[in-house]
Amino acid sequence: MLSQIVKRLIPGGVLVVGRHEALSSNFRQMQAVQLGLYRKEG
Repeated sequence: MLSQIVKRLIPGGVLVVGRHEALSSNFRQMQAVQLGLYRKEG
């Protein structure tokens, strides 16, 4: 939701926001796998 606003306000921030979201999602997946929550949710 916030990413859409940022993209509209700052065209150059699209790459930054996209990278941030990708890194955060990957980090969450790695954490979930380590904690074993990924199996429970999946």
